[in-house]
Amino acid sequence: VDAEPIVAAMEARIEAVRSAVEGRPRPRVALLEWLDPPFSGGHWNPELVQLAGGTEVLGRAGEASRTLSWSEVVASEPDLIVVACCGFETARALEDVGVFDDVDGWASVPAAREGRVAVVDGSGLFARPGPRLVEATELLGHLIHPEVVPAPAGAEAPVWLPAVVPA
Repeated sequence: VDAEPIVAAMEARIEAVRSAVEGRPRPRVALLEWLDPPFSGGHWNPELVQLAGGTEVLGRAGEASRTLSWSEVVASEPDLIVVACCGFETARALEDVGVFDDVDGWASVPAAREGRVAVVDGSGLFARPGPRLVEATELLGHLIHPEVVPAPAGAEAPVWLPAVVPA
């Protein structure tokens, strides 16, 4: 099989996202690879956030995921939180989002207040270096800039957590 056309098609899809978000505001994004305890997104995931038009506030491109405190997550003031638990599909990750109920200051987090916490298939899209990272980039582009990046064809829709009403 000649890989060149396949690679070119994947590169074109990434470029379509990158060019669609170029010049737009770059919301603060926290991609979490684990919830208890919280882990930042690492390795390639911060770069995917950047390509998709966001600014990763907790993870660093090329560095390993790292354990965080919830106070670090709250202090990062993300506009969007993407829950992409390593090894978990969306349904399994949803079992763990109750942890947010016990986070001091959760209602002060912009993403929580505005209903901008998305739970996605971390296992299928974000945990493995491979061709599905193209779909992950498209999904992130859609989550960050839905006005210019369509949802990837055939992708499982994210589950949005309800907005938190400050007490």
